[in-house]
Amino acid sequence: MFFRRRRPAGTALSNAALTVGPLRFTGQSIAVYGLTIAFIVGLWLFFGYNADGKALRATAVNRWARAWSASGPTLSGQIAFLLASVIGRFLGILIVPITTLYYDTVLPDR
Repeated sequence: MFFRRRRPAGTALSNAALTVGPLRFTGQSIAVYGLTIAFIVGLWLFFGYNADGKALRATAVNRWARAWSASGPTLSGQIAFLLASVIGRFLGILIVPITTLYYDTVLPDR
């Protein structure tokens, strides 16, 4: 097994940059911030105004609340895994050019 010292990072989705005073924001970091804010607002709307979202939120507070809601535990689990996979997929794609992680990241370089 060979370990390389220099690791290639993923290519960025955008090469654009925004400079505000002494701060410089790359297009990739702006996309990460924008999608994060979009997910926060989307989850707030889902858990606040959707019947399934309200049922999931009630289940998190009280385990018997799931029995009082209209949807069953199977749908609850499917929705929870769907939300986690969608968030993980999109933000994982955006974070690759910023942070390079490999299976041997925690191993010391020799």
